[in-house]
Amino acid sequence: MKWLKHLFQTIVLLVAAGLMSWLLVANLEIGLPRHTTPSTLFTSGLIFLILISAISFGSWWLSQHGTAWLLSIFVGLTLLKLPLIAGLKIQPTSDFWNYHTLAAFSAQGLTWKQLWQQGVIGNYVLFPHALNIANGFSLAVAFGGDNYFVSQLINISCSWFDMLLIYWLVARWLSRQLGIAAALIFYCIPAYWLYGSLLNGGEPFFLTSVLLSMYALTRALVPLSTTTH
Repeated sequence: MKWLKHLFQTIVLLVAAGLMSWLLVANLEIGLPRHTTPSTLFTSGLIFLILISAISFGSWWLSQHGTAWLLSIFVGLTLLKLPLIAGLKIQPTSDFWNYHTLAAFSAQGLTWKQLWQQGVIGNYVLFPHALNIANGFSLAVAFGGDNYFVSQLINISCSWFDMLLIYWLVARWLSRQLGIAAALIFYCIPAYWLYGSLLNGGEPFFLTSVLLSMYALTRALVPLSTTTH
Protein backbone atom coordinates (compact mmCIF):
# COMPACT_ATOMS: atom_id res chain seq x y z
CA MET A 1 0.00 0.00 0.00
CA LYS A 2 3.01 2.28 0.29
CA TRP A 3 3.09 2.83 -3.49
CA LEU A 4 -0.57 3.90 -3.37
CA LYS A 5 0.28 6.57 -0.78
CA HIS A 6 3.12 7.93 -2.93
CA LEU A 7 0.87 7.87 -6.01
CA PHE A 8 -1.79 9.87 -4.17
CA GLN A 9 0.78 12.42 -2.98
CA THR A 10 2.17 12.75 -6.50
CA ILE A 11 -1.29 13.37 -7.96
CA VAL A 12 -2.03 16.04 -5.33
CA LEU A 13 1.25 17.82 -6.00
CA LEU A 14 0.72 17.70 -9.79
CA VAL A 15 -2.79 19.10 -9.47
CA ALA A 16 -1.55 21.89 -7.19
CA ALA A 17 1.31 22.71 -9.57
CA GLY A 18 -1.08 22.71 -12.54
CA LEU A 19 -3.54 25.05 -10.87
CA MET A 20 -0.75 27.39 -9.78
CA SER A 21 0.70 27.47 -13.31
CA TRP A 22 -2.73 28.14 -14.80
CA LEU A 23 -3.32 31.06 -12.39
CA LEU A 24 0.12 32.50 -13.11
CA VAL A 25 -0.44 32.36 -16.87
CA ALA A 26 -3.88 33.96 -16.52
CA ASN A 27 -2.44 36.72 -14.36
CA LEU A 28 0.40 37.36 -16.80
CA GLU A 29 -2.00 37.55 -19.75
CA ILE A 30 -3.98 40.25 -17.96
CA GLY A 31 -1.13 42.26 -16.46
CA LEU A 32 1.78 41.94 -18.88
CA PRO A 33 0.48 44.04 -21.80
CA ARG A 34 -0.34 47.06 -19.63
CA HIS A 35 2.15 47.18 -16.79
CA THR A 36 5.29 45.33 -17.82
CA THR A 37 8.51 46.70 -19.29
CA PRO A 38 11.70 44.74 -20.08
CA SER A 39 13.42 46.19 -17.01
CA THR A 40 10.47 45.18 -14.81
CA LEU A 41 10.55 41.65 -16.21
CA PHE A 42 14.30 41.39 -15.63
CA THR A 43 14.06 42.72 -12.07
CA SER A 44 11.11 40.46 -11.23
CA GLY A 45 12.85 37.43 -12.69
CA LEU A 46 16.05 38.21 -10.79
CA ILE A 47 14.17 38.61 -7.48
CA PHE A 48 12.30 35.37 -8.15
CA LEU A 49 15.52 33.45 -8.81
CA ILE A 50 17.14 34.87 -5.66
CA LEU A 51 14.13 33.88 -3.55
CA ILE A 52 13.94 30.37 -5.01
CA SER A 53 17.68 29.89 -4.53
CA ALA A 54 17.55 31.17 -0.95
CA ILE A 55 14.55 28.97 -0.11
CA SER A 56 16.12 25.89 -1.73
CA PHE A 57 19.45 26.33 0.03
CA GLY A 58 17.84 27.39 3.31
CA SER A 59 15.46 24.41 3.41
CA TRP A 60 18.32 22.01 2.62
CA TRP A 61 20.64 23.57 5.23
CA LEU A 62 17.98 23.70 7.95
CA SER A 63 16.95 20.09 7.26
CA GLN A 64 20.51 19.07 8.19
CA HIS A 65 20.33 20.84 11.56
CA GLY A 66 18.24 20.55 14.69
CA THR A 67 14.84 22.03 15.45
CA ALA A 68 16.40 24.80 17.54
CA TRP A 69 17.98 26.26 14.39
CA LEU A 70 14.67 26.07 12.57
CA LEU A 71 12.78 27.86 15.34
CA SER A 72 15.48 30.53 15.57
CA ILE A 73 15.26 31.24 11.82
CA PHE A 74 11.45 31.41 11.95
CA VAL A 75 11.60 33.82 14.89
CA GLY A 76 14.27 35.94 13.21
CA LEU A 77 12.30 36.20 9.97
CA THR A 78 9.18 37.15 11.92
CA LEU A 79 11.01 39.89 13.84
CA LEU A 80 11.93 41.50 10.51
CA LYS A 81 8.31 42.65 10.27
CA LEU A 82 8.61 44.88 13.35
CA PRO A 83 10.70 47.59 11.60
CA LEU A 84 8.02 47.66 8.88
CA ILE A 85 5.41 48.54 11.49
CA ALA A 86 7.69 51.17 13.04
CA GLY A 87 8.46 52.75 9.67
CA LEU A 88 4.95 52.73 8.18
CA LYS A 89 2.37 54.31 10.46
CA ILE A 90 -0.80 53.08 8.78
CA GLN A 91 -4.13 53.95 10.36
CA PRO A 92 -6.94 51.39 10.10
CA THR A 93 -9.56 52.06 7.44
CA SER A 94 -12.65 50.29 6.11
CA ASP A 95 -13.05 46.75 7.53
CA PHE A 96 -9.81 47.05 9.50
CA TRP A 97 -11.11 50.15 11.29
CA ASN A 98 -14.37 48.35 12.12
CA TYR A 99 -12.56 45.30 13.54
CA HIS A 100 -10.39 47.59 15.64
CA THR A 101 -13.30 49.74 16.88
CA LEU A 102 -15.58 46.81 17.66
CA ALA A 103 -12.74 45.09 19.51
CA ALA A 104 -12.20 48.22 21.63
CA PHE A 105 -15.92 48.45 22.49
CA SER A 106 -16.04 44.75 23.35
CA ALA A 107 -12.99 45.09 25.61
CA GLN A 108 -14.85 47.82 27.51
CA GLY A 109 -17.55 45.30 28.46
CA LEU A 110 -20.21 46.26 25.92
CA THR A 111 -22.16 43.34 24.48
CA TRP A 112 -22.95 42.89 20.80
CA LYS A 113 -26.64 43.38 21.62
CA GLN A 114 -25.94 46.75 23.26
CA LEU A 115 -23.77 47.87 20.35
CA TRP A 116 -26.42 46.73 17.85
CA GLN A 117 -29.13 48.67 19.67
CA GLN A 118 -26.92 51.78 19.56
CA GLY A 119 -26.35 51.33 15.81
CA VAL A 120 -22.61 50.79 16.14
CA ILE A 121 -22.42 47.34 14.54
CA GLY A 122 -24.36 48.30 11.42
CA ASN A 123 -24.39 45.71 8.65
CA TYR A 124 -21.83 43.58 10.44
CA VAL A 125 -24.69 41.93 12.31
CA LEU A 126 -25.23 40.01 9.04
CA PHE A 127 -21.63 38.76 9.00
CA PRO A 128 -20.87 36.85 12.24
CA HIS A 129 -17.25 36.27 11.19
CA ALA A 130 -16.60 40.01 11.60
CA LEU A 131 -17.83 39.90 15.19
CA ASN A 132 -15.71 36.81 15.87
CA ILE A 133 -12.63 38.57 14.48
CA ALA A 134 -13.31 41.63 16.63
CA ASN A 135 -13.94 39.35 19.61
CA GLY A 136 -10.54 37.75 19.10
CA PHE A 137 -8.78 41.11 18.94
CA SER A 138 -10.70 42.32 22.03
CA LEU A 139 -9.02 39.68 24.21
CA ALA A 140 -5.64 41.25 23.52
CA VAL A 141 -7.00 44.82 23.62
CA ALA A 142 -8.33 44.17 27.14
CA PHE A 143 -4.76 43.53 28.33
CA GLY A 144 -2.66 45.55 25.89
CA GLY A 145 -4.83 48.63 25.58
CA ASP A 146 -6.62 50.30 22.68
CA ASN A 147 -3.57 50.46 20.46
CA TYR A 148 -3.43 49.48 16.80
CA PHE A 149 -0.05 47.84 17.38
CA VAL A 150 -1.74 45.22 19.59
CA SER A 151 -3.77 43.95 16.62
CA GLN A 152 -0.70 44.03 14.38
CA LEU A 153 1.25 42.01 16.95
CA ILE A 154 -1.52 39.38 17.00
CA ASN A 155 -1.29 38.94 13.23
CA ILE A 156 2.49 38.75 13.34
CA SER A 157 2.20 36.00 15.98
CA CYS A 158 -0.42 34.17 13.92
CA SER A 159 1.79 34.24 10.84
CA TRP A 160 4.73 32.86 12.84
CA PHE A 161 2.52 30.10 14.21
CA ASP A 162 1.23 29.39 10.68
CA MET A 163 4.81 28.82 9.51
CA LEU A 164 5.25 26.18 12.21
CA LEU A 165 1.96 24.47 11.37
CA ILE A 166 2.71 24.42 7.64
CA TYR A 167 6.15 22.98 8.36
CA TRP A 168 4.75 20.28 10.62
CA LEU A 169 1.92 19.27 8.29
CA VAL A 170 4.09 18.99 5.17
CA ALA A 171 6.93 17.28 7.05
CA ARG A 172 4.46 14.79 8.54
CA TRP A 173 3.18 13.66 5.12
CA LEU A 174 6.15 14.27 2.82
CA SER A 175 9.58 15.22 4.19
CA ARG A 176 11.23 17.61 6.62
CA GLN A 177 13.01 19.55 3.88
CA LEU A 178 9.76 20.05 1.94
CA GLY A 179 8.06 21.18 5.14
CA ILE A 180 10.72 23.82 5.71
CA ALA A 181 10.51 24.92 2.07
CA ALA A 182 6.71 25.22 2.29
CA ALA A 183 6.97 27.38 5.43
CA LEU A 184 9.57 29.65 3.81
CA ILE A 185 7.48 30.00 0.65
CA PHE A 186 4.49 31.00 2.79
CA TYR A 187 6.65 33.59 4.54
CA CYS A 188 7.61 35.13 1.17
CA ILE A 189 4.02 35.62 -0.05
CA PRO A 190 3.63 39.43 -0.35
CA ALA A 191 -0.05 39.42 0.71
CA TYR A 192 0.82 37.81 4.05
CA TRP A 193 3.57 40.32 4.63
CA LEU A 194 0.71 42.85 4.69
CA TYR A 195 -1.93 40.80 6.49
CA GLY A 196 0.68 39.40 8.83
CA SER A 197 2.00 42.80 9.89
CA LEU A 198 0.34 46.05 8.78
CA LEU A 199 -3.34 45.16 8.31
CA ASN A 200 -5.47 43.80 11.13
CA GLY A 201 -7.74 41.70 8.94
CA GLY A 202 -9.21 38.32 9.73
CA GLU A 203 -7.06 36.38 7.25
CA PRO A 204 -4.36 35.29 9.76
CA PHE A 205 -7.08 34.20 12.21
CA PHE A 206 -8.82 32.24 9.49
CA LEU A 207 -5.66 30.56 8.18
CA THR A 208 -4.53 29.64 11.69
CA SER A 209 -7.91 28.05 12.39
CA VAL A 210 -7.78 26.03 9.16
CA LEU A 211 -4.22 24.84 9.83
CA LEU A 212 -5.09 23.90 13.42
CA SER A 213 -8.03 21.83 12.20
CA MET A 214 -5.74 20.12 9.66
CA TYR A 215 -3.21 19.48 12.43
CA ALA A 216 -5.89 17.96 14.68
CA LEU A 217 -7.24 15.81 11.83
CA THR A 218 -3.74 14.59 10.99
CA ARG A 219 -3.07 13.64 14.59
CA ALA A 220 -6.38 11.80 14.73
CA LEU A 221 -6.03 9.86 11.47
CA VAL A 222 -2.28 9.23 11.51
CA PRO A 223 -1.20 8.35 15.06
CA LEU A 224 2.41 8.04 16.10
CA SER A 225 4.31 4.94 15.00
CA THR A 226 4.59 3.82 18.63
CA THR A 227 0.80 3.57 18.95
CA THR A 228 -0.58 0.03 18.92
CA HIS A 229 -3.47 -1.07 16.70
